[in-house]
Amino acid sequence: MHLHTLIDHYAAYDLWANSLFVKRLDREPTEVLDHEVPSSFPTLRTTLLHIRDAEHVWLCRLNNVAHSWPAEASIEPGSLLKHNVLLRDKVAQMSETMLERTSLTRIYAAITGRAQPGKCSCTVSTTAPITAGSS
Repeated sequence: MHLHTLIDHYAAYDLWANSLFVKRLDREPTEVLDHEVPSSFPTLRTTLLHIRDAEHVWLCRLNNVAHSWPAEASIEPGSLLKHNVLLRDKVAQMSETMLERTSLTRIYAAITGRAQPGKCSCTVSTTAPITAGSS
């Protein structure tokens, strides 16, 4: 499977799955969304907002621009879907060549252990885009 097809399918699935979460959670009262539980994130709301903010970071990486955290001021679960749509649309309009040129591809290769030694030295910054060849 080509990289573009794989990432395009991921982005479409991501939007579909998150739409189900948001649709279901929209029926719940605020108390359920903000009820604290022992987990990596204390509430359902903070979990969804973290997912939204992570989606925003990946979109910024594809656009090769600096990202902000949080992605926006809204704390509504539905704000996640706006970022899902933007990510899905960005991936859909990118060519295979464009995807291969992004730092996203180099990051994926590094994470999965498929990076070729000496060919990828990406750095992560909270204020600047990821760039290849930086130290």
